[in-house]
Amino acid sequence: RSPQGASVAKPGTLLRKYKLEPPGLLGEMTTRRELETLLELCVALESKEAAATLVQFAGLGLDGGRYTASQAPHSVREIAQKVIGKFTNTEAKQFILDVARGEEKVGRRKEVAGNRAGAIQALGQFEDEVFRPAIESGLTSEATEVRRAADQGLGARTNQQSVRPLIDAVAKETIGSNLMLLVATLEDCMESAKDGVTASERRLAVEAAIGGLGKTGWRGDMMLVEFLGRFRSAEAVPALIKVLEWFVDADDKIRSGELSTIL
Repeated sequence: RSPQGASVAKPGTLLRKYKLEPPGLLGEMTTRRELETLLELCVALESKEAAATLVQFAGLGLDGGRYTASQAPHSVREIAQKVIGKFTNTEAKQFILDVARGEEKVGRRKEVAGNRAGAIQALGQFEDEVFRPAIESGLTSEATEVRRAADQGLGARTNQQSVRPLIDAVAKETIGSNLMLLVATLEDCMESAKDGVTASERRLAVEAAIGGLGKTGWRGDMMLVEFLGRFRSAEAVPALIKVLEWFVDADDKIRSGELSTIL
């Protein structure tokens, strides 16, 4: 059943009911351990249907729905993202790829964006370079959760080829939490590529960081300033001076939390 429709039972109940307990199981059966076992058994089916089920778990909590603390969508999603990378079947991987591209839909209508986000992030678990463009395509999505998932998927790969799409995403992002993640991933990709990053890409990255200052709040600005400190350019100096000027007669903004002296 889908995660949204699953009922809560004593750990191990489903495994025993369907005689799926792994042989030689040691230690206490917990809810988390049972879920891991069930999802791994699902992956072992190596089918399109199994992939559709895993995608729903991988996107759990990204659909904007309301969940209780006991449902722990973040923990469920974390487990599913780890397990989904074990698929080896071509049809199953292709289905996940199609969901990531938005060409296949799974789950209820309101869950579509969340499940696409889950599929995009899941592609980051596969090392095959063929999946990278599909992950990058999520950076331009209108859905915040899809853009965030694309960033996380690329973060798992730190590929030099993703530097330019990430620069474009940084330049356009207006959500502070997303911007922080994007800047961190861009920095990781540029650091891992080292001399492979061209002078043009470095210049564009600096320009994107400068352009982002003041767009999303002081936390996002912190990441951009740190990035400009790592990838130094004389072009950034006037912009950094302007940031300092924000703090002239800004006591009210500091007290309200709109600005922070940490910045």
